[in-house]
Amino acid sequence: MRETWEETGIALGRIAAGRLQPDLSGLTYLCRAITPADSPVRFHARFFARDVTGLPFELGGSGELLDLAFRPLPAARALPLADITEFILDLLAGLGPDLVPDRLPFWRYRSGKPLIRWANP
Repeated sequence: MRETWEETGIALGRIAAGRLQPDLSGLTYLCRAITPADSPVRFHARFFARDVTGLPFELGGSGELLDLAFRPLPAARALPLADITEFILDLLAGLGPDLVPDRLPFWRYRSGKPLIRWANP
């Protein structure tokens, strides 16, 4: 939540005395992913979605992210992306307006190839 606020300017919660008090109520869990074991930088990430329509914010942030913008999913999907990012965008494109998936993926790698295990929410 803090990272989202710092890097995009979108506060998912209330800001009091310059600190974010997170509100998790609008988040939908989408996916868990782990980078390959041979990667020099490892991540064990969880992906969430939230409709930010109506939230007051000015898209901006710390400057850590380059080319920060809202894009339609087809335009975002056309960018050069990591395979997990492509997968998440495709997952989002298939969701209804409630952003709730009917199955939850766990993305990891085996022998250098993505391996996805699906589970019911």
